[in-house]
Formats: sequence, C-alpha cells, structure tokens
Amino acid sequence: MSKVKYIAATLGPIFKTIGLAESTGALWAASYMFSYLSKSICEYLLEHSEFSISEEDIIVPYYHKNAAGTEDDAAADVIVSDGVGRFPDHIIFRAKNFDVTDFSALRASVTRSLADALNLKDKEDYLFRYLLIACAAFDVDEEKGENPILKSGLALDSLELFQPIIRVESCNEIVKAVSNRSIRELPLTQGFKNWPLLGEDRKSIRSIEDIADTSKDGKACKQLKKHDYYAVVRSDADAVSKIIASLKADELRDFSRTCVLYCGEMSKLVHRYSGVTIYSGGDDLLALLPAESSPGKTVFHFARDAKDLFQKSFKTYIDAIKAANAEKKPGEESIPVPSLSLGISICYSKFPLYEALDDSAYLLFDYAKNRCGKNCVAVRLQKHSGQSECLALKGVDGLTAFTSFLDDMPKSFDEGLLHSVIYAFCSFAPLFIGFNRLATPADFETVRELFRNMFDSSIHVDGKYSDYLYKTLPAFYSRLTANADIRVFEEAEHSAGKASDAAANAVRAMEFVLRIAKFYIEKRGERD
Repeated sequence: MSKVKYIAATLGPIFKTIGLAESTGALWAASYMFSYLSKSICEYLLEHSEFSISEEDIIVPYYHKNAAGTEDDAAADVIVSDGVGRFPDHIIFRAKNFDVTDFSALRASVTRSLADALNLKDKEDYLFRYLLIACAAFDVDEEKGENPILKSGLALDSLELFQPIIRVESCNEIVKAVSNRSIRELPLTQGFKNWPLLGEDRKSIRSIEDIADTSKDGKACKQLKKHDYYAVVRSDADAVSKIIASLKADELRDFSRTCVLYCGEMSKLVHRYSGVTIYSGGDDLLALLPAESSPGKTVFHFARDAKDLFQKSFKTYIDAIKAANAEKKPGEESIPVPSLSLGISICYSKFPLYEALDDSAYLLFDYAKNRCGKNCVAVRLQKHSGQSECLALKGVDGLTAFTSFLDDMPKSFDEGLLHSVIYAFCSFAPLFIGFNRLATPADFETVRELFRNMFDSSIHVDGKYSDYLYKTLPAFYSRLTANADIRVFEEAEHSAGKASDAAANAVRAMEFVLRIAKFYIEKRGERD
C-alpha cells in the first residue's frame, strides 16, 4: 500500500475580518492572528509526541524549530519574530498517528491560545463561534507522484464555503480589542524585534498619516501633496500552481522554504520603502506604503523591485519551466511562466482604510490577474478632489518604461507648466486619436513635430524644459502607440464617452501618465 494519509486544514474568515479594520493596528492584528493560529497548529502537532509528526511531515507552511528566533540565528531559514505574518491560512501535513477526531482538541487549544494572546479570555466562546478552523483527510499515492498540495485543493475549497455566522453581533470583539492605543499591551505583540508598525519612539503605532508623510527634509518637502497619500499594495504570484505540479511530494517542503525566504525578503523591501508589511506569506503580500518614500522612490519603483525580487527568488523553478517549454514540439501548449501581479490603491490619508483595502483587492484579482491576463500592475490614484487616474502596466517592460518616465522628469519641474501640458494634450486629443488611426505605431520624428506645433511659445522653445517637451514626451508617446503594455482601465476607457480602441487608449494613457507625474510635484492645497 503506497498511499499516505494527509490532513489539510484551513482558517478563516480572513477577508471579512480584515475588511472590518479601521486602523493600522486593527488591520495588522486582523491579519496576524491567522498567521498566529497557523503557527500554533504547527507547534501543537510537534509538541504532541503521540502523533509521531516531525517538521519534515509539515508540507505547508515551512516550519522550523527555531521559528521564534532572531535574525542573528545561524539557521538561514529562520522565521524572524518581527511581527510580520508569514504563515498562510492553509496547513498540509502527513497525518502519521493524527486523526480527524484529534482535530477538536487541536482547535480548542489554538483558539484558547489566541484568546490569551488577544486578552480575550472572557470572549473565548465568541472566538470558537467566529473562527473557521476546519480540516479534511485524504490519501496521496506518493509513489505514483501524486501531489498533496494539488490534491488538497478541492477539499479546502469546499471547507471554506462553510464560513461561520454570528447572527447577532453588536460589534466585532476581535477588532474592538486591537485599537492602535491598546495593541501594544497585548501579549500577542510582546517580544517583537524591529516591528515595522512601531513609530520612531518604538512605543506608538504608526497611523496612516505617519506612513504617508515621509517629508523629513525640511519645510519645502512638507508642502508637497504626495506626503498626504498612502498606498495599499497587494501582490500575488501567477501560475505558481505550475511549479507545484512539477514537484514530487518530497520536494514540496523545499518549495515552502523558498516561499518563506521570499516573503522575508519582500518584507525587507517594504521596510526599505518606509512601508509596513501587514502580511507576507506563501506568495502573497499585503502592505501599506507611502506614495513616495524618498526622492525618486515611489510606490511604482517598489512594484518594479518586487517583480525583480520574485524572479530572483523563484529563478530555479522558473528556469525549469522555461526549459520544459523549449523542449516542447511545435503545436504543443506551453506551460505558463510564473510571474507577479500587483494591485495598488493610492489614496488620501483620510480616505477610509477599508475602502482602500477593497479597491486594492479589486485591482489585483479582478483586473491585474483576470482582465489584464496576469503579470500586471494595476494602479489607481484616487485624489482628495475625487479625480481618479487608473493604469494597467503589463509585464516588466511596461512598468520599467513608466518608472523611467518618472525618473526622466526634470528635478525642479514647474507645476504650472506641466498643468498646461496636460491641458493642451487633452485639448488636442481628437487630433492625436486621428493621427494614431492613420499611423500606428507613430514615427518619433512625426510625433515630435506634433509636440512642437502644440508647444510653440517662447517659454517652450527656449525654456529649460524644451528637451523634456520635444524629446522625452514624444518618445514616450511613440512608445505608447507601439506597445499595449501601458493602458487605462476599461472603466476609464468608457467614461465620458471616451472611445475604447487602441488609438484612443494611447491618448488616454498619456493623459493619465502625465497626471500621475504631476501628482508627485503638486503642492498641498493647490489644484488637482
């Protein structure tokens, strides 16, 4: 008999709980508590010797005996106690002597532990009714190459449909217990080192305003509008199931280890951009970042670095898939190559956090991974005035072109001049659309002549921005007409009677790109 018994467990309701958060502390705790539960389940399995379960039997998540260690530990794969949730909401392990009848005691133990960690001992019954902690058993024929992660998918999807419902609930007791003011006193947060949610005094919790405002270089910087804006960033890997499908059962734990190391590096990347990692586990990320962390380091540059990090972290697996595709015969379907998609919602600091969370989820799952076809960064800049700019940057090339455009902007650009550029470009939009339909892709020299005719006053011709107007802008616009990797959202394409064809999209995309560029030099209190 070659079949091995496995148990798969799932936790919830994650999205519901996160969606209730109204502060940074509540958002962090609403996410971290599920990572805490996942880790507690792993600890429970290993602490009970009667189950005969070892670390190697826990396939997901990757669990190391030094999981509560520090960055100074010798183990390269240690999970750092920095307050970043790294344990996913799925746990898959070889059952050994563990049976589903043992799960009731496990569930009671980890729920009790969470109640203690949240100072909710008197609300333990509430947690039992609120939380979904469920499991399913299944057999895996490891000798025939069956994959326990793939085989667990249907069972876990079914379990997640049975979300608990509390019919009468005046308030959510979990969110109530984790305000920014009280969270530092919870047992859950004791012992964290280098917790990114802590302020400079290492006592207070960073608010949305604290995260957004990175202006530490004097009064002039503090006048800029961008320091009133923050970004909710979500990322999720594309086609990771293709990596998993290529692995044998005894190779999956190494893959889980790669995911842990990747998430650790991703958390460090968020920190370098002055952000706060809410969750970084498996191949997922949820983080809060400033619209710009330092001069030239925008959330768009973060997205580019995140994509680079994903490719570097999973290079071995990605190269194996590329090699398999190279060996396929003509006509055979290629294996999708794993990539990273992101949804980024940039909002005014007073904008409700739960709405920004919902928007980032929509941008990632509905647009970037669905309508855009994956390997995409979908971004919305929601201005305080109500004006919205939304772009889809497809692949690394589209994102790199956009960040390079931001980098090429003159360092001391005149906001009024850029406003006039946007106004003129919108006024001449019908001319550009007609031109695009006659000549696509547009020739650079011809496009430059269009820009010369559009910006022909002495301030344009003889000013210090002439190179930007007659070289940078025409070159970028020519690229927009030749490539489909920088686009506006469909919802924007169809607004105000805008045409949705490729010719119109290039014009609309140029307008949005210019507006986003202008956002980064605008002063507070001035026009949008």
